[in-house]
Parts: sequence; structure tokens; C-alpha cells
Amino acid sequence: MTVGGRVDGIREHSWGIVVEEVKSVALTEQELATVSADEFTVPVLQLRLYGLALAES
Repeated sequence: MTVGGRVDGIREHSWGIVVEEVKSVALTEQELATVSADEFTVPVLQLRLYGLALAES
């Protein structure tokens, strides 16, 4: 399997690694304050795959 794409940022800290994936959304401030990660299934899955790939490298 081939996976394409790129991570927006990776930062290493003494307590772990931060994987950044920036997404644009068209929500008001109030809407954004009330949404959960469950409502962004594809971006969350993308981050999990990046984390898995990073852990395996």
C-alpha cells in the first residue's frame, strides 16, 4: 500500500512528539466551540495514520 500526503508539522518535546495537521473549516466561533473530534472523522483518521507511521519509523 502507498500512502501519500504530508504532515504540516512535527515537533519533538521531552514528553513526546506533536504531529500537526491543519484543516480549514467554515464554522462560526460558537459552532467551533461546541464541536467534537467525532465530527471530523476523516481528519482524525489522517492524524492517527500519521502517528502510526511515525511510531513505526
